[in-house]
Amino acid sequence: ELKKAIDDASNAAVSAIDAITDPVQKGQIAPAKETGDNQIADTRKTAEAKDLSHAKDKAKNEIAKKAEEEKKAIDALPDLTEEEKNKLKQEVDDASKAAQAAIDAVTDPAEKSRVEESKNNGSDKIAEAKKLAEAKDLSHARDKAKDEIAKKAEEEKLAIDELPDLTEEEKNKLKQEVDDASKAAQAAIDAVTDPAEKSRVEETKNNSGNTIADIRKTAEAKDLSNARDKAKDEIAKKAEEEKQAIDALPDLTEEEKDELKQEIDNASKVAQDTIDTITDPEQKGQIAPAKETGDNQIADTRKTAEVKDLSNAKDKAKDEIAKKTEEEKKAIDALPDLTETEKDELKKAIDDASNAAVSAIDTITD
Repeated sequence: ELKKAIDDASNAAVSAIDAITDPVQKGQIAPAKETGDNQIADTRKTAEAKDLSHAKDKAKNEIAKKAEEEKKAIDALPDLTEEEKNKLKQEVDDASKAAQAAIDAVTDPAEKSRVEESKNNGSDKIAEAKKLAEAKDLSHARDKAKDEIAKKAEEEKLAIDELPDLTEEEKNKLKQEVDDASKAAQAAIDAVTDPAEKSRVEETKNNSGNTIADIRKTAEAKDLSNARDKAKDEIAKKAEEEKQAIDALPDLTEEEKDELKQEIDNASKVAQDTIDTITDPEQKGQIAPAKETGDNQIADTRKTAEVKDLSNAKDKAKDEIAKKTEEEKKAIDALPDLTETEKDELKKAIDDASNAAVSAIDTITD
């Protein structure tokens, strides 16, 4: 269209010049040429102005598009607050408006290069706002992850402190392991400075969480092991005490003692074997009932021993009374100067005393 306008102006000027045939009108050639030159130059200026306008529109559209893209990218950053997002998006809008205003200020086609320069400057500022947003988002993600790690570490240390069968030394060692794992994870998170590697933050946090959880599991396993050992030691100690008590019972035979002590050993072994089968810390509560069962069986065996000892003592005492009774009655029968009636009467008195003693002994049951 513009080139046609130039052709038309050129043709019109040539036609005007060709129309001059009288040498007297020769002076009109220069004005006709000048008119054509001016029309052609004006058309070029119009072209340059139009070209500049298009360049400005294109540059502003590109800036506006970039601004919208970066604002969407900022909105998609999950660890920024709404207030931070709004502030950063405003910075993008401000940079976009400033760049477009600078582009609009270019009105001279000779300064067209300033359009591209202004566009690039605007794009750089918009990109910087996005980088700032990504850096802030990464910083928040790091802080959040480190806080979660620190919180988990404290929770696990409290849980370790509450394990009743760990020594203070064991607790302190395990809690130090938790602290070391927490510090290592936080240092690894702090080392993530490139927003493009933000996923490493979550990965590091999860790995440390697993490590800290494993330390707690180790603590629970140790606590369970200590509880088992303590329970088994107490059972073994009780078994030895009860066997010594059985050995001290004076009216049991060695065979009876050995049999009863073997029963205690058997009850002790069964209880300890049962306790050894408890390998899950969640089943730790089963240790006490298993120990109680063993303790009761051992105690019952001692009671059986004491009852047997008492029974033997009673039988022995009654046998001795019966023997003494017979001896005394024979002695009475051997007295030559007693009448039979007197003898019978005295022997009856001995029988009565014997029966009374036996009855008294029989009433002893504890």
